[in-house]
Parts: sequence; C-alpha cells; structure tokens
Amino acid sequence: MLDIILFANDEITRRLGLMHRKPIQENECAFFQFPRLGKHSFWNKNVDFPISLIFCDDNLKVKDIKYLEAQQTSGVAPESYNIKYVIEAHVDIPKKLNISKNDKIIIEDNKIKVIK
Repeated sequence: MLDIILFANDEITRRLGLMHRKPIQENECAFFQFPRLGKHSFWNKNVDFPISLIFCDDNLKVKDIKYLEAQQTSGVAPESYNIKYVIEAHVDIPKKLNISKNDKIIIEDNKIKVIK
C-alpha cells in the first residue's frame, strides 16, 4: 500500500509534481489525475531522485510502467493514448509490489492498493 502525499489534479500541481521536494519514501507516491484521456508524458527536471511512473486508464487499470532518473530532462510516455491517471512512486515500487500491466489500482483513505 502507498500513501498519497500529493494529489496533482489541476494544471499547477500537475506541472510541478515532485519538483524541488525531498526524496519520497518507499511507501509514498504522487497521484496525477488528468481532465481527459491522453498519452501524457513526464520528465524529472528539478527532481533529485529517480522515480517510477505507473500509467493507468480511466478505470485505474495499469497500462504501462516507466522509469525516470534523477534530473532526467528527456521525457517518457506510455504506449497507450488512453491514460487518465499516473502514479509517481519510489523507483523500486513496481518491482517490490510486483505491479504489472492489467493490475487494478484502488484508492481508499489517501492510500493506493494494487489488486492482481
């Protein structure tokens, strides 16, 4: 389970994300919500730690997982154009929680849980 420390659900919070923050703990994440489906790309400028990106569709089904190095300015994007939500988490989380494509994400009480 992951604690959501940032809800990025407007243009400003989505643009800033985890920039200029101290490194997130293994059990913490940022949760991005976009107003419409798309192929939303990310970079890691002004972020001093590597992260994982878990891309989900409008049903919170995992569609892709990508990684960014600390201060990475080249962007990464999911394979799918049907992304509505993105979870930025500690770089080891997908492996540690065995997250893979088609898993389902559930959000309860500011926490994220993965269902196989």
